[in-house]
Amino acid sequence: MAFLESPRLDPDDKIDTFLSRYSPQNEAKPGSLAKITWQGFISPTWTYKTFVKILVAVPKEYWFAYSITGYADDWETGGHHSLILKLPNSSADYVLWDVN
Repeated sequence: MAFLESPRLDPDDKIDTFLSRYSPQNEAKPGSLAKITWQGFISPTWTYKTFVKILVAVPKEYWFAYSITGYADDWETGGHHSLILKLPNSSADYVLWDVN
């Protein structure tokens, strides 16, 4: 949602219940969100080292998502997209989406 800059992330957002029936199961509290965007060539080594730095810097009780999009090999296949999601309070559990 942050990647798409969704207005649903705004704590004051009042979506029509006809359009969205989502309701949090627990009392969600507004928090802060950091979104960093880089456009241009990035080497695989830099990407890996940045991921490790984020992994070390983010407290264990927080979550984070790390998204990487590569250039397309040709006009028909599109780019290569990867997203790593680190879940809160988990030291070694991750979710990886890898789309070619």
